[in-house]
Amino acid sequence: MATKTTRVRKGWERLSGGCGGVWRHLASSWVVRHCGHPTALWPYYGLRPGANESDRDQLLLSGGWGLGYAFRTLKLAQEGVEREVEREKIAALQKGGA
Repeated sequence: MATKTTRVRKGWERLSGGCGGVWRHLASSWVVRHCGHPTALWPYYGLRPGANESDRDQLLLSGGWGLGYAFRTLKLAQEGVEREVEREKIAALQKGGA
């Protein structure tokens, strides 16, 4: 009997999976969470370290900070976090270089 394997995206650690699951970005400690609703259409959202999960403006959603729906897939949410981490790095370099 074949067993199901779960792939974890490079640079990420699965803290818990499935409905209500949590994945941590190793380089930044950002997390992606599943909302916990088993039939949610857009269940994944990002949180930077120390963010207040009850404040919608601190959730990284598909439309930006607190905007739009959450992400439809785990992969899209992780890619969104990775883009935001890169934006923050660029902004810090520009601020430091000015």
